[in-house]
Amino acid sequence: MLLLGSWASTLKMAGPKWRFELYYFDFAFGALVAALLVAFTFGSMGDELTFADNVLIAGKRQLAFALAAGVVFNLANMLLLAGVSIVGMAVAFPISLGLALIIDTVSKQLISKTGNAAFVYGSAGLVVAAIVVAALAASAAANKAVTTAPPATGARNANVKSASSGGAIKGVIVCLVSGILMAGASPLVSMARDGGSELGVGAYALMVFFAVGVLFSTMIFNLYFINLPVHGNALELGEYLKGSLGQHMLGILGGVLWCAGMIAGLVTAGGTAATLVSPAISYALSHGGAVVSIVWGLLIWRDFKGASGKATVFGLLTLVFLAGGLAMIALTPGAAAAAATAP
Repeated sequence: MLLLGSWASTLKMAGPKWRFELYYFDFAFGALVAALLVAFTFGSMGDELTFADNVLIAGKRQLAFALAAGVVFNLANMLLLAGVSIVGMAVAFPISLGLALIIDTVSKQLISKTGNAAFVYGSAGLVVAAIVVAALAASAAANKAVTTAPPATGARNANVKSASSGGAIKGVIVCLVSGILMAGASPLVSMARDGGSELGVGAYALMVFFAVGVLFSTMIFNLYFINLPVHGNALELGEYLKGSLGQHMLGILGGVLWCAGMIAGLVTAGGTAATLVSPAISYALSHGGAVVSIVWGLLIWRDFKGASGKATVFGLLTLVFLAGGLAMIALTPGAAAAAATAP
């Protein structure tokens, strides 16, 4: 939870002039390097199936699902960082991850009827409230452009307000699209792990193929984002080479932190009966990274600095509603019982 909620801060540390499109090349490389290092160390220790053995005997379709999951997730993650660039961490993460959580939990409830329906829909309602107030926070923060703009005519002020509000709306829409795509990666991960008639992919092999999908698709998606950016002017590829060593290292560090958080979640979700964490608790904590990101945005990066106090209040309400929704998911009776009886 801490890792998945903190890795994007490395983009903020790189400075406002280091665009997320440039940052992402290093991020994707760092993620794959971390996945390989962990796979050939922790994933190759002990008496159980090693990473290399798992890759050899796993079903080819399952490996393809893991690769595809990385591609779909990567587009969602790039849009998430675009959202961070526009509306900040305290808004982008709860909207994107919150929507993904709603789609995932509600669809599973409708399809498989697992868990207590009151808890599932109650948690979804709280997360919807978190998304709404996060969008209101973005709107309130965007209006600071009006109050800080130099004196001008009424028409000039109207134009400033329209432009700032439009930026907030665009940021929210980008985050919502990110959330939909993020939810789309979840069933692909499940299909990769559940082999059916074939052997599924273990946590370490899944992470490696997932990271390969991330790096491969970055080279494709980033051509679009660089030439037709979601936010800001078009870039030249040569701008990447102008980055400082510190900026490149921060991108790699971001990928390593994200990968470590992902692997931690995959390992705990697929442990043995003696060490298996409740699926509901594991799921809630992994999505709890959005709560951590709100804290980063409010306290460290001051996403609402210069805005009215209303934006900060909305940010705090986002934190409360999202934490409440995640707590309800963790306490869902049916999911806890299923975990206790799992083989």
